[in-house]
Amino acid sequence: NNSISGNLYISDHTNNNTMQCLFCSPKSSSHDEDDCDEPNFGGTVSITNAETKPLTINLCDTDNDLDTSEYDRAKQCEDGKTVHNDDDVEVDDDRKNDGDGLQALRPVHFFKTYFTGPWVLVENGSLKGFFDFVPAHFRVGSWHPLSGFSLLLVVFVLYESNPEWTILGDLDEMQSVVLTSALTLQWFSAVICFGWMAWIMYLSSSSAGPVILITFTILSWTMNMCRFFLLAISPFVKDPANNTFAYFVTQALYISRCPCLLTASLVFVIWNFVLMPIIALKFMKSVEARTKFLKWCFNFRLTNVHLINLPLSIIGAIYVPGNKNAFTELDLFYTYAYGVSYLFFYLFVLDRIGVHLYPILSPRSILGVFMWPISFFLNYLLFTLYNNKVLIEANFE
Repeated sequence: NNSISGNLYISDHTNNNTMQCLFCSPKSSSHDEDDCDEPNFGGTVSITNAETKPLTINLCDTDNDLDTSEYDRAKQCEDGKTVHNDDDVEVDDDRKNDGDGLQALRPVHFFKTYFTGPWVLVENGSLKGFFDFVPAHFRVGSWHPLSGFSLLLVVFVLYESNPEWTILGDLDEMQSVVLTSALTLQWFSAVICFGWMAWIMYLSSSSAGPVILITFTILSWTMNMCRFFLLAISPFVKDPANNTFAYFVTQALYISRCPCLLTASLVFVIWNFVLMPIIALKFMKSVEARTKFLKWCFNFRLTNVHLINLPLSIIGAIYVPGNKNAFTELDLFYTYAYGVSYLFFYLFVLDRIGVHLYPILSPRSILGVFMWPISFFLNYLLFTLYNNKVLIEANFE
Protein backbone atom coordinates (compact mmCIF):
# COMPACT_ATOMS: atom_id res chain seq x y z
CA ASN A 1 0.00 0.00 0.00
CA ASN A 2 2.83 2.41 -0.79
CA SER A 3 1.99 5.47 -2.88
CA ILE A 4 4.11 6.30 -5.90
CA SER A 5 4.24 9.53 -7.86
CA GLY A 6 5.02 10.05 -11.48
CA ASN A 7 3.97 7.88 -14.39
CA LEU A 8 4.81 4.21 -14.83
CA TYR A 9 4.97 3.31 -18.51
CA ILE A 10 5.04 -0.10 -20.10
CA SER A 11 5.92 -1.05 -23.66
CA ASP A 12 3.30 -2.82 -25.71
CA HIS A 13 5.38 -5.06 -28.00
CA THR A 14 2.29 -6.19 -29.88
CA ASN A 15 1.48 -2.61 -30.87
CA ASN A 16 4.68 -1.23 -32.39
CA ASN A 17 6.28 -0.71 -28.99
CA THR A 18 3.78 2.02 -28.08
CA MET A 19 4.53 3.40 -24.63
CA GLN A 20 1.48 3.28 -22.40
CA CYS A 21 0.81 4.59 -18.94
CA LEU A 22 0.02 1.68 -16.64
CA PHE A 23 -2.53 3.60 -14.62
CA CYS A 24 -4.38 5.58 -17.31
CA SER A 25 -7.98 4.57 -17.83
CA PRO A 26 -8.58 4.04 -20.63
CA LYS A 27 -4.96 3.31 -21.47
CA SER A 28 -3.65 5.42 -24.31
CA SER A 29 -0.34 6.19 -25.91
CA SER A 30 -0.62 9.82 -24.81
CA HIS A 31 -0.78 10.22 -21.06
CA ASP A 32 -3.50 12.54 -19.84
CA GLU A 33 -3.12 13.39 -16.17
CA ASP A 34 -6.87 13.94 -15.89
CA ASP A 35 -7.48 10.32 -16.93
CA CYS A 36 -4.78 8.81 -14.69
CA ASP A 37 -6.25 7.08 -11.65
CA GLU A 38 -3.04 7.51 -9.64
CA PRO A 39 -3.73 4.42 -7.50
CA ASN A 40 -1.73 3.27 -4.52
CA PHE A 41 0.66 0.54 -5.56
CA GLY A 42 2.98 -1.78 -3.65
CA GLY A 43 4.96 -4.95 -4.18
CA THR A 44 6.67 -5.96 -7.41
CA VAL A 45 5.90 -5.87 -11.11
CA SER A 46 7.48 -7.88 -13.90
CA ILE A 47 8.33 -6.24 -17.21
CA THR A 48 10.41 -7.17 -20.25
CA ASN A 49 13.58 -5.33 -21.14
CA ALA A 50 15.08 -4.73 -24.57
CA GLU A 51 16.60 -8.23 -24.61
CA THR A 52 13.21 -9.78 -23.85
CA LYS A 53 14.40 -11.06 -20.48
CA PRO A 54 11.95 -10.88 -17.57
CA LEU A 55 12.87 -8.23 -15.01
CA THR A 56 11.44 -7.94 -11.51
CA ILE A 57 11.05 -4.37 -10.33
CA ASN A 58 10.75 -3.61 -6.63
CA LEU A 59 8.78 -0.42 -6.06
CA CYS A 60 10.06 1.50 -3.04
CA ASP A 61 8.11 3.79 -0.78
CA THR A 62 8.17 7.41 -1.90
CA ASP A 63 6.30 10.54 -0.86
CA ASN A 64 3.36 11.37 -3.07
CA ASP A 65 4.54 14.87 -3.87
CA LEU A 66 8.15 14.04 -4.72
CA ASP A 67 9.35 14.04 -8.27
CA THR A 68 10.71 10.53 -8.84
CA SER A 69 13.43 11.83 -11.15
CA GLU A 70 14.83 13.85 -8.24
CA TYR A 71 14.12 11.37 -5.48
CA ASP A 72 17.10 9.43 -4.15
CA ARG A 73 15.69 5.91 -4.14
CA ALA A 74 18.97 4.40 -2.97
CA LYS A 75 18.41 5.96 0.47
CA GLN A 76 14.87 4.63 0.63
CA CYS A 77 15.30 1.04 -0.57
CA GLU A 78 16.65 -1.75 1.58
CA ASP A 79 18.17 -5.22 1.29
CA GLY A 80 20.92 -4.36 -1.20
CA LYS A 81 18.72 -3.02 -3.98
CA THR A 82 20.46 -0.54 -6.27
CA VAL A 83 19.32 2.17 -8.65
CA HIS A 84 18.88 1.23 -12.27
CA ASN A 85 20.02 4.57 -13.69
CA ASP A 86 18.59 4.09 -17.15
CA ASP A 87 15.02 3.58 -16.02
CA ASP A 88 15.08 5.13 -12.53
CA VAL A 89 13.72 1.96 -10.94
CA GLU A 90 14.89 -0.28 -8.16
CA VAL A 91 16.27 -3.68 -9.14
CA ASP A 92 17.54 -6.48 -6.93
CA ASP A 93 21.20 -7.07 -7.83
CA ASP A 94 20.79 -10.84 -8.24
CA ARG A 95 17.66 -10.57 -10.36
CA LYS A 96 18.48 -7.80 -12.82
CA ASN A 97 18.40 -10.16 -15.77
CA ASP A 98 15.98 -12.82 -14.62
CA GLY A 99 12.62 -12.35 -12.97
CA ASP A 100 12.67 -15.85 -11.52
CA GLY A 101 16.01 -15.32 -9.81
CA LEU A 102 17.81 -17.79 -12.05
CA GLN A 103 20.65 -15.31 -12.51
CA ALA A 104 21.48 -16.05 -8.87
CA LEU A 105 22.14 -19.69 -9.77
CA ARG A 106 25.44 -18.94 -11.47
CA PRO A 107 28.05 -21.41 -10.08
CA VAL A 108 30.23 -18.73 -8.46
CA HIS A 109 27.28 -17.05 -6.77
CA PHE A 110 25.77 -20.41 -5.82
CA PHE A 111 28.86 -21.56 -3.91
CA LYS A 112 29.57 -18.13 -2.44
CA THR A 113 26.14 -17.95 -0.85
CA TYR A 114 26.83 -21.11 1.13
CA PHE A 115 28.85 -18.75 3.35
CA THR A 116 27.26 -15.36 2.74
CA GLY A 117 23.61 -16.25 2.23
CA PRO A 118 20.86 -16.20 1.32
CA TRP A 119 20.16 -19.92 1.52
CA VAL A 120 17.12 -19.95 -0.78
CA LEU A 121 18.18 -18.52 -4.14
CA VAL A 122 14.86 -18.26 -5.95
CA GLU A 123 11.81 -16.19 -5.21
CA ASN A 124 9.43 -17.79 -2.71
CA GLY A 125 11.56 -20.94 -2.71
CA SER A 126 9.85 -22.24 -5.85
CA LEU A 127 11.80 -22.61 -9.09
CA LYS A 128 9.88 -20.67 -11.77
CA GLY A 129 6.73 -21.22 -9.70
CA PHE A 130 6.62 -24.95 -10.45
CA PHE A 131 6.44 -25.85 -6.75
CA ASP A 132 3.97 -23.24 -5.56
CA PHE A 133 1.62 -26.08 -4.62
CA VAL A 134 4.01 -26.98 -1.79
CA PRO A 135 3.13 -24.99 1.38
CA ALA A 136 5.40 -21.98 1.84
CA HIS A 137 6.71 -23.15 5.22
CA PHE A 138 8.20 -26.19 3.45
CA ARG A 139 10.00 -23.94 0.93
CA VAL A 140 11.31 -20.92 2.82
CA GLY A 141 12.38 -20.07 6.33
CA SER A 142 14.78 -21.48 8.86
CA TRP A 143 15.48 -25.18 9.17
CA HIS A 144 13.85 -27.03 12.03
CA PRO A 145 15.97 -26.91 15.22
CA LEU A 146 16.32 -30.71 15.19
CA SER A 147 17.41 -30.91 11.55
CA GLY A 148 21.12 -30.73 12.40
CA PHE A 149 20.82 -33.56 14.91
CA SER A 150 18.87 -35.70 12.43
CA LEU A 151 21.46 -35.12 9.72
CA LEU A 152 24.32 -36.05 12.05
CA LEU A 153 22.39 -39.19 13.01
CA VAL A 154 22.18 -40.53 9.46
CA VAL A 155 25.89 -39.75 8.89
CA PHE A 156 26.70 -41.63 12.11
CA VAL A 157 24.63 -44.61 10.90
CA LEU A 158 26.61 -44.57 7.65
CA TYR A 159 29.89 -44.59 9.53
CA GLU A 160 28.83 -47.38 11.90
CA SER A 161 27.76 -49.58 8.98
CA ASN A 162 31.38 -49.68 7.80
CA PRO A 163 33.76 -48.25 10.42
CA GLU A 164 36.84 -49.53 8.56
CA TRP A 165 35.66 -47.86 5.34
CA THR A 166 36.16 -50.91 3.18
CA ILE A 167 35.07 -49.84 -0.30
CA LEU A 168 35.85 -52.62 -2.76
CA GLY A 169 34.72 -56.21 -2.45
CA ASP A 170 36.88 -59.31 -2.54
CA LEU A 171 37.44 -60.57 -6.08
CA ASP A 172 36.39 -64.12 -5.25
CA GLU A 173 33.11 -62.85 -3.74
CA MET A 174 32.45 -60.68 -6.77
CA GLN A 175 32.44 -63.67 -9.11
CA SER A 176 29.01 -64.65 -7.81
CA VAL A 177 27.31 -61.54 -9.23
CA VAL A 178 28.20 -61.96 -12.92
CA LEU A 179 26.70 -64.05 -15.68
CA THR A 180 29.07 -66.74 -16.85
CA SER A 181 27.19 -67.81 -20.00
CA ALA A 182 25.39 -66.00 -22.81
CA LEU A 183 22.26 -67.15 -24.67
CA THR A 184 20.73 -68.59 -21.51
CA LEU A 185 17.29 -67.73 -20.11
CA GLN A 186 18.90 -65.43 -17.55
CA TRP A 187 20.94 -63.67 -20.23
CA PHE A 188 17.90 -63.11 -22.47
CA SER A 189 16.05 -61.79 -19.42
CA ALA A 190 18.82 -59.24 -18.84
CA VAL A 191 18.78 -58.15 -22.49
CA ILE A 192 14.98 -57.82 -22.60
CA CYS A 193 14.80 -55.96 -19.28
CA PHE A 194 17.54 -53.57 -20.37
CA GLY A 195 15.71 -52.86 -23.63
CA TRP A 196 12.42 -52.28 -21.81
CA MET A 197 13.93 -49.96 -19.22
CA ALA A 198 15.86 -48.03 -21.89
CA TRP A 199 12.63 -47.54 -23.84
CA ILE A 200 10.77 -46.24 -20.77
CA MET A 201 13.74 -43.97 -20.04
CA TYR A 202 13.57 -42.62 -23.59
CA LEU A 203 9.84 -41.94 -23.29
CA SER A 204 10.30 -40.22 -19.94
CA SER A 205 13.22 -38.03 -20.99
CA SER A 206 11.48 -37.12 -24.26
CA SER A 207 8.45 -36.00 -22.32
CA ALA A 208 10.07 -34.19 -19.38
CA GLY A 209 13.69 -33.72 -20.46
CA PRO A 210 16.93 -34.89 -18.84
CA VAL A 211 16.05 -32.95 -15.67
CA ILE A 212 14.19 -36.06 -14.47
CA LEU A 213 17.60 -37.53 -13.62
CA ILE A 214 17.63 -35.45 -10.44
CA THR A 215 14.77 -37.48 -8.98
CA PHE A 216 15.44 -40.40 -6.66
CA THR A 217 12.96 -42.51 -8.64
CA ILE A 218 14.59 -42.04 -12.03
CA LEU A 219 18.08 -42.42 -10.58
CA SER A 220 17.00 -45.79 -9.16
CA TRP A 221 15.50 -46.74 -12.54
CA THR A 222 18.70 -45.68 -14.31
CA MET A 223 20.92 -47.68 -11.94
CA ASN A 224 18.86 -50.82 -12.53
CA MET A 225 18.89 -50.22 -16.28
CA CYS A 226 22.69 -49.89 -16.27
CA ARG A 227 22.93 -53.01 -14.13
CA PHE A 228 21.02 -55.02 -16.73
CA PHE A 229 23.38 -53.72 -19.41
CA LEU A 230 26.42 -54.84 -17.41
CA LEU A 231 24.81 -58.23 -16.78
CA ALA A 232 24.18 -58.62 -20.51
CA ILE A 233 27.83 -57.96 -21.42
CA SER A 234 29.41 -59.74 -18.45
CA PRO A 235 29.63 -63.17 -20.19
CA PHE A 236 31.84 -61.56 -22.83
CA VAL A 237 34.35 -59.95 -20.46
CA LYS A 238 36.54 -62.51 -18.80
CA ASP A 239 39.39 -62.66 -16.31
CA PRO A 240 38.74 -59.61 -14.07
CA ALA A 241 42.01 -60.30 -12.25
CA ASN A 242 43.99 -59.38 -15.36
CA ASN A 243 41.50 -57.40 -17.47
CA THR A 244 40.80 -53.84 -16.27
CA PHE A 245 37.45 -53.53 -18.05
CA ALA A 246 36.30 -56.94 -16.80
CA TYR A 247 37.32 -55.91 -13.27
CA PHE A 248 35.29 -52.69 -13.60
CA VAL A 249 32.20 -54.58 -14.81
CA THR A 250 32.50 -57.15 -12.02
CA GLN A 251 33.06 -54.54 -9.32
CA ALA A 252 30.15 -52.41 -10.57
CA LEU A 253 27.83 -55.40 -10.53
CA TYR A 254 28.96 -56.30 -7.02
CA ILE A 255 28.55 -52.79 -5.60
CA SER A 256 25.21 -52.08 -7.29
CA ARG A 257 23.40 -55.31 -6.38
CA CYS A 258 22.04 -54.25 -3.00
CA PRO A 259 21.54 -50.50 -3.72
CA CYS A 260 19.63 -51.26 -6.92
CA LEU A 261 17.27 -53.64 -5.13
CA LEU A 262 16.78 -51.57 -1.97
CA THR A 263 16.35 -48.19 -3.70
CA ALA A 264 13.73 -49.68 -6.04
CA SER A 265 12.00 -51.25 -3.04
CA LEU A 266 12.16 -47.93 -1.18
CA VAL A 267 10.65 -46.09 -4.15
CA PHE A 268 7.87 -48.68 -4.31
CA VAL A 269 7.04 -48.38 -0.61
CA ILE A 270 7.56 -44.64 -0.05
CA TRP A 271 5.83 -43.44 -3.21
CA ASN A 272 2.84 -45.78 -3.25
CA PHE A 273 2.13 -45.88 0.48
CA VAL A 274 3.47 -42.54 1.80
CA LEU A 275 4.17 -39.80 -0.74
CA MET A 276 1.31 -40.30 -3.20
CA PRO A 277 -1.39 -40.51 -0.49
CA ILE A 278 0.02 -37.48 1.41
CA ILE A 279 0.28 -35.32 -1.72
CA ALA A 280 -3.19 -36.34 -2.90
CA LEU A 281 -4.90 -35.79 0.45
CA LYS A 282 -2.92 -32.86 1.89
CA PHE A 283 -1.56 -30.80 -1.00
CA MET A 284 -4.31 -31.27 -3.61
CA LYS A 285 -7.02 -28.95 -2.30
CA SER A 286 -9.82 -29.77 -4.73
CA VAL A 287 -11.41 -32.95 -6.03
CA GLU A 288 -10.48 -31.95 -9.57
CA ALA A 289 -6.83 -31.39 -8.67
CA ARG A 290 -6.73 -34.69 -6.77
CA THR A 291 -8.25 -36.57 -9.70
CA LYS A 292 -5.75 -35.09 -12.17
CA PHE A 293 -2.87 -35.90 -9.84
CA LEU A 294 -3.92 -39.55 -9.42
CA LYS A 295 -4.47 -39.89 -13.17
CA TRP A 296 -0.95 -38.59 -13.68
CA CYS A 297 0.42 -41.01 -11.05
CA PHE A 298 -0.97 -44.02 -12.88
CA ASN A 299 -0.02 -43.12 -16.42
CA PHE A 300 2.03 -45.63 -18.39
CA ARG A 301 5.46 -44.21 -17.61
CA LEU A 302 4.91 -43.60 -13.90
CA THR A 303 3.33 -47.01 -13.44
CA ASN A 304 6.59 -48.46 -14.73
CA VAL A 305 8.95 -46.40 -12.56
CA HIS A 306 6.83 -46.67 -9.38
CA LEU A 307 5.36 -50.18 -9.60
CA ILE A 308 7.11 -52.34 -12.19
CA ASN A 309 10.49 -51.11 -10.94
CA LEU A 310 10.33 -53.53 -8.00
CA PRO A 311 9.95 -56.83 -9.91
CA LEU A 312 12.54 -55.61 -12.42
CA SER A 313 15.07 -54.93 -9.67
CA ILE A 314 14.43 -58.37 -8.14
CA ILE A 315 15.11 -59.93 -11.53
CA GLY A 316 18.34 -57.96 -11.87
CA ALA A 317 19.65 -58.52 -8.34
CA ILE A 318 18.64 -62.14 -7.73
CA TYR A 319 17.27 -64.03 -10.72
CA VAL A 320 19.59 -63.08 -13.59
CA PRO A 321 22.90 -63.61 -11.78
CA GLY A 322 21.42 -66.64 -9.98
CA ASN A 323 22.85 -65.19 -6.79
CA LYS A 324 21.07 -66.42 -3.68
CA ASN A 325 23.85 -65.30 -1.33
CA ALA A 326 22.65 -63.10 1.49
CA PHE A 327 23.61 -59.45 1.53
CA THR A 328 26.54 -58.46 3.73
CA GLU A 329 27.22 -55.41 5.89
CA LEU A 330 29.26 -54.00 3.02
CA ASP A 331 26.16 -54.20 0.80
CA LEU A 332 24.21 -52.25 3.42
CA PHE A 333 27.00 -49.67 3.53
CA TYR A 334 26.78 -49.18 -0.24
CA THR A 335 23.05 -48.53 0.09
CA TYR A 336 23.47 -46.12 3.00
CA ALA A 337 26.24 -44.25 1.16
CA TYR A 338 23.98 -43.75 -1.84
CA GLY A 339 21.13 -42.61 0.41
CA VAL A 340 23.29 -40.08 2.27
CA SER A 341 24.68 -38.77 -1.02
CA TYR A 342 21.21 -38.15 -2.43
CA LEU A 343 19.98 -36.60 0.84
CA PHE A 344 22.88 -34.12 0.81
CA PHE A 345 22.21 -33.34 -2.85
CA TYR A 346 18.53 -32.74 -2.05
CA LEU A 347 19.17 -30.53 0.99
CA PHE A 348 22.21 -28.58 -0.18
CA VAL A 349 21.39 -28.16 -3.88
CA LEU A 350 17.75 -28.81 -4.78
CA ASP A 351 16.30 -27.15 -1.68
CA ARG A 352 18.30 -23.98 -2.35
CA ILE A 353 17.06 -23.62 -5.94
CA GLY A 354 13.43 -24.25 -5.04
CA VAL A 355 13.07 -27.81 -6.34
CA HIS A 356 10.85 -29.63 -3.84
CA LEU A 357 10.35 -33.06 -5.34
CA TYR A 358 9.65 -34.68 -1.97
CA PRO A 359 8.05 -32.17 0.44
CA ILE A 360 8.17 -34.67 3.31
CA LEU A 361 11.97 -34.38 3.23
CA SER A 362 11.90 -30.62 3.85
CA PRO A 363 14.44 -29.58 6.50
CA ARG A 364 11.97 -26.95 7.76
CA SER A 365 9.38 -29.47 8.88
CA ILE A 366 9.43 -31.90 11.78
CA LEU A 367 8.07 -34.43 9.28
CA GLY A 368 11.25 -34.18 7.20
CA VAL A 369 13.48 -34.33 10.27
CA PHE A 370 11.92 -37.68 11.19
CA MET A 371 11.74 -38.99 7.62
CA TRP A 372 15.52 -38.87 7.09
CA PRO A 373 16.37 -41.51 9.72
CA ILE A 374 13.11 -43.37 9.03
CA SER A 375 14.11 -43.89 5.39
CA PHE A 376 17.42 -45.39 6.55
CA PHE A 377 15.55 -47.61 9.01
CA LEU A 378 13.30 -48.76 6.16
CA ASN A 379 16.42 -49.66 4.17
CA TYR A 380 17.60 -51.78 7.09
CA LEU A 381 14.20 -53.50 7.36
CA LEU A 382 14.23 -54.28 3.64
CA PHE A 383 17.81 -55.49 3.90
CA THR A 384 16.79 -57.88 6.71
CA LEU A 385 13.64 -58.97 4.89
CA TYR A 386 15.49 -59.94 1.72
CA ASN A 387 18.17 -61.74 3.69
CA ASN A 388 15.76 -63.75 5.85
CA LYS A 389 12.80 -64.31 3.57
CA VAL A 390 14.03 -64.12 -0.02
CA LEU A 391 17.72 -64.77 -0.56
CA ILE A 392 18.20 -67.74 1.73
CA GLU A 393 15.10 -69.45 0.30
CA ALA A 394 15.75 -68.45 -3.30
CA ASN A 395 17.06 -71.10 -5.60
CA PHE A 396 17.23 -70.40 -9.31
CA GLU A 397 19.62 -73.18 -10.26
